[in-house]
Amino acid sequence: MSSSAAADSEGRKLFLGGLPFDVNEDDLRTDMSKFGELEDVQLPFDGGKHKGFAFITFRDPKDCKDASESHHQRPYRGREISARVVVPRGDPAHPDGARGGGAGGERPGDWTCPACGANVFASKMNCFKCNEPKPRGGGGGGGGRRDDYDDRRRDYDDRDRGGYDDRR
Repeated sequence: MSSSAAADSEGRKLFLGGLPFDVNEDDLRTDMSKFGELEDVQLPFDGGKHKGFAFITFRDPKDCKDASESHHQRPYRGREISARVVVPRGDPAHPDGARGGGAGGERPGDWTCPACGANVFASKMNCFKCNEPKPRGGGGGGGGRRDDYDDRRRDYDDRDRGGYDDRR
């Protein structure tokens, strides 16, 4: 197992999304090292500017969790960012895994960007990754599941089936 995959499975890697474009790697090292010792900072670039997200690897999973809780959906250098502990693919809590999974999984109202496939928080009107606007109707994916009271479809169902019934 690679060191990056080990960091994922141990809960030591933090994803930061929606970063301001004037933030650099040194800023991230300075700001995130307040939570604990860092192993690595990855700030991917494309065409001269960074892509708006980063991965920070901590030595201790507790430090990673603390940084996530401190920064998630809070302003960071003038922009509201997302901060999540990375969950390995295949884990039920992974956004691409079993939809609606545990902590870190997709929450009700989140939407999937049709342009790049990123999981975007319900409160966001544009994708944090590619700035694509939220699709009309508030959908755009979200796992393709609708609840029993979806007013966009105008069909209401009082029966408790644990979600939308595809048999109709």
